[in-house]
Amino acid sequence: VSEDQSTTLTYTINFKILVPLFNDGFETGILEDLPEDWIIYDTDNDELTWYRSVGEALTDSSSAACYSYTSVPSDDWLISPSIYLREGTKLVFFARVGGTAWPEEISVLVSRSDTLMENFDVVLDSITVTKLAYQKYEYYLTAHDSLSAGDKVHIALKRFSTYAWYVLIDDFWVGVPLEKSATLSDLLVDAVTVSGFHPDTLEYTVEISGGLVPAVTASATNTAVTPTITDATAIPGSTTVEVTSEDATVTITYTINFTAPAGTNFPDMNNEIKIYPVPAFDFITISNLESADVYVYDMLGKLVKVEYNLNSSVTRLNISDLEEGLYLIKIKTSKGIINRKMNIAR
Repeated sequence: VSEDQSTTLTYTINFKILVPLFNDGFETGILEDLPEDWIIYDTDNDELTWYRSVGEALTDSSSAACYSYTSVPSDDWLISPSIYLREGTKLVFFARVGGTAWPEEISVLVSRSDTLMENFDVVLDSITVTKLAYQKYEYYLTAHDSLSAGDKVHIALKRFSTYAWYVLIDDFWVGVPLEKSATLSDLLVDAVTVSGFHPDTLEYTVEISGGLVPAVTASATNTAVTPTITDATAIPGSTTVEVTSEDATVTITYTINFTAPAGTNFPDMNNEIKIYPVPAFDFITISNLESADVYVYDMLGKLVKVEYNLNSSVTRLNISDLEEGLYLIKIKTSKGIINRKMNIAR
């Protein structure tokens, strides 16, 4: 508000929540050793390379540091663990120098395979660090022509300074904006997390001893997103879980393949249960139901009708209250689940 009360300006700061894929503040090393999942190359063989420094960190107490002060260019590599990229993945880190009279030169490189130096063929940047205060450096990785969602990468900071002193790196972070997140935070079969679940692992195999298709539930990393689950119709069979990001730019599908022990034969409900007529009008008939629950969903996934514990060789279901169009019918019995589509045409 201006002094004479005649003008009011409003400033807005939009904060974005970022989902971490990998982050490290270099706090967990022992003495001067960096955390063990980092790889260090002292290619110039001067025994002065990256180490864990305590006392000049941006946050907490530790940072990654490297120093040398000769006329020969340094050649020291700090290489991250492997990271799976997702759409919109962003790299952020902070850097500062030991003195403004000694600028530091660092290349930011990416390998799409392993940690061999010759495979760091994607150059994100070559930066000159000049300030005593930590400066932020950030890069959208999947925006680079050579990088895509699904790539397994390593990121390297290569120091090649001459007549320098030391450089500090802290709060190294790789993540994705929440609105672009299409991953799961949990995937459960009969209320138990799938063995080996990881947000970046998209396919699983689960052995089932009975004929009933298990209940699959899932939670999205972004709680504003609801996963779409399509159940297997029999054992063996596959249940899929589809997640679409909040901004509708990314879709990821997880698959659980249900198998049976060798020599096991389960009844084929597709041959036992019949639904007619096709197309439907005001009623449908379902044959051979035994302790069955019948659910009817519209094509948006909304439950529009349900009938419980149906027991009859011939069951007539009133659908006169439903609009014309396509619907999904899910029938659950003690033997398993069967999914059918129904078209209402009047």
